[in-house]
Amino acid sequence: MKIRCNMTMVSAVLLSLCLLLPTPANLRLASTWREHYLVIGNYRPQNFMAPLGFCELGIQIIGMIALWTGYRRHERLAWFVMFVILLVSST
Repeated sequence: MKIRCNMTMVSAVLLSLCLLLPTPANLRLASTWREHYLVIGNYRPQNFMAPLGFCELGIQIIGMIALWTGYRRHERLAWFVMFVILLVSST
């Protein structure tokens, strides 16, 4: 199998790297799912970090599926979907 290095392949790889960059932080957030409360000094707020971590991991998985499915099928709509996902996940 010959891999062609064209502009679409380069942008797909770069978008994949940008999408997977926050994965360690999201895994760290999702790993707190057993803790009901966070301990910050004497203050104990409810742990909303675990659902946020799982949500971000889901967005990353959906983004990877949209990116590589669109790349394989040469669909231009997939690039718009990836642009929206990157904007949403970066905020």
